[in-house]
Amino acid sequence: MTFHYHRPTTTAAALRLLGPGSCVLAGGQSLVPALRRRERRPSHLVDIAAVRGELGSVQVRSDALAVGAGVRQQELVDRAPAGHDALVEALRRVGNHVVRRNGTVVGIVAHADPGCQLAAVCGAVGATAVAESLRGVRRIPAWDLFRAAARRRPDELVTGLEFPAPAPGSASAFRQVSLRRAGGPHLVSVAARIVLADGWCTDAAVAAAVPGQGCAALTRTADALVGTRVHAEDIATELVEGEIALVDDGFATAAYRYHALRALVRGTVLVARSRAEGVR
Repeated sequence: MTFHYHRPTTTAAALRLLGPGSCVLAGGQSLVPALRRRERRPSHLVDIAAVRGELGSVQVRSDALAVGAGVRQQELVDRAPAGHDALVEALRRVGNHVVRRNGTVVGIVAHADPGCQLAAVCGAVGATAVAESLRGVRRIPAWDLFRAAARRRPDELVTGLEFPAPAPGSASAFRQVSLRRAGGPHLVSVAARIVLADGWCTDAAVAAAVPGQGCAALTRTADALVGTRVHAEDIATELVEGEIALVDDGFATAAYRYHALRALVRGTVLVARSRAEGVR
């Protein structure tokens, strides 16, 4: 495989290099494996590691946690403010410490990396991807990039992610089942967000992701929580099988994954509920 390598030092210069046949390299932890598998065959590789400024920033705004495209996963784990529990928990489960210190948070989403854990988190908390091009700025639900409901255009650079600031009385959680060992390839992951008022659930979101098989918002499961106190018996895990289609593969049977998914949904929702009870 041959390609032209570029290393711009400004966002504007990077945007001028993007177009059909281009790939963006930041940390490389998602892109490089795809190149090795020949899933990506770029004619131009645009390395944004030298771009400074906003791409390397973590901004805690009143409405959102804004993460630049150059921010490494471990850096966000260390700097994320209170209330973004699902995000931090998911990032802690990505690969190992070497991967987390080199890989970028935005890279997981921009490449829709199915082997990483942010798909369910983006779905549960409503994260937004910020895509820039010479034509302007476009905001895309980050969840849609994982579900292929939206695509980054060839001339766009995903310059950041915005994770909404937690609402009063809300909390989130993330859990996964891994193959063989913690940090290894995961079989299924779940993220949940719960909003409580006077002990009653006023809003909820639950999302699941299965590498190689897709991801889904467990809407009916979440809707069943609204108006309850979110005890174990209020969590309608029997609805899960109708909300995401799983099949047997070389790692696990569909039956095992459904069993794991039901257990994860219950455990993740209860952790989020417990955290929400402590929010003032």
